[in-house]
Parts: sequence; C-alpha cells; structure tokens
Amino acid sequence: MNNQTLAVKNEGISPSLGMIPQDYVEIKENLAVRVLEEEAGKKRLSVKLINEGWSKNGYYYSKEVAESIADHIKERPQMYMDHDTFGSMMGRSFKDLVAVAVDSYKDKGAAFAVVEMVDNPSTGWLYDLAKQFPGQVGASIDARAKVKEYEQDPEEGEAKTDERQKYVVEEIVFLNSVDF
Repeated sequence: MNNQTLAVKNEGISPSLGMIPQDYVEIKENLAVRVLEEEAGKKRLSVKLINEGWSKNGYYYSKEVAESIADHIKERPQMYMDHDTFGSMMGRSFKDLVAVAVDSYKDKGAAFAVVEMVDNPSTGWLYDLAKQFPGQVGASIDARAKVKEYEQDPEEGEAKTDERQKYVVEEIVFLNSVDF
C-alpha cells in the first residue's frame, strides 16, 4: 500500500496512550480554522475536523466516519503547534500547546471542534494571525485508521476516476492529535 504502515491486527485490543495500533494506516488531513467572537477574554476558534467525501490526500470518509472524529477529539482535546515528528502517542510538550478543544459537534457529514487558545508565549501569535488573515491558518488531523483500497464501481466508468482517489477510511481507530 504505497509506503503506508500496516501490520497484523490486534483483535480486541483498544488503543491507549502510548500504544500504537500496528495494523492501521496513519492519516493526516488538512482542516479549516476560523476565529469566533471573543467572550470574557477567551480566544476561541472553530475548527472543522473532517468532512464527508474525498480528501486532497486521496482518502474517502463516509458521513459516519467523518462525524466520528467529533467523539475522538473529546479523548485527545489538546492541540499543538505542528505534528509530532516521531509519531509518538506518548504525549507532547506543553511548550508546543496552542489550544484545547472545549466542545465538539457533528453537522451534515462533518465534525467540528470549538477550541480555546491557551496563554502560551511561544504560540500566542497564532490567534492574532488567524484573526488578521482569515483562511490562512490551518490545522491538520493525525490519526490511525482502518482503510481499504478504493475499488471503482464498474457502473461509474473509468472517465470519473481521479488518480488521487486511493483509499476508503472504514474507521478512525485512534486520534493522535489535531494540530496547527
């Protein structure tokens, strides 16, 4: 599967912090971020976690799979600056902490989170940047997922095939993080 990490499935084992499920593919997707109105000094952003349909990375998310991310973010609410370069699920440094998800919801095949910025001198500029330049700050999902290769429906014909359409995400198994 083109440089994807796959191994034998650990039946009945639920992934926990520090345990990397060995038979699932690591996926990373870009997300939309927008500033919400400030209230009582709280700086909040709305983050679209994932959307139903084909991603730019060649993964297809059904409505159920896309919306499931709203539940996963409750288990891993911290948002950091950049993804962990080692792919570790052992935890991250507070110096890179940018925000914490305080709410999540599902809407029409998409999952969203409302995140509150933390008072971190190293990352405080990010909120101001998102406010000054709407649409220029993004976030990215880093997760483990069960996927299968995309199989073209013979009824659709070859003309509708997009070379980026490669995999169907059957299940999000573990959310490593959602990061800026």
